[in-house]
Amino acid sequence: MGRSGLCRAVAGFTHAGAGIRLKYEIARKFAPYVGLAWERRLGRTAELVRTEGEEADRLSLVTGLSFWF
Repeated sequence: MGRSGLCRAVAGFTHAGAGIRLKYEIARKFAPYVGLAWERRLGRTAELVRTEGEEADRLSLVTGLSFWF
């Protein structure tokens, strides 16, 4: 079964995630941030990912700029 076949076999909740960010407002409309994002694949999706040699959990460092005008 190809990769597209595996994707069609999964339905429902496939992943969950959470994150936290620390923001420093240089000005009210401009603020850089840094944070952590965690994601976990659930159920059958997690099983499929593990069979392909990947981890079901992922922790990422995120950075960016928050601004509004």
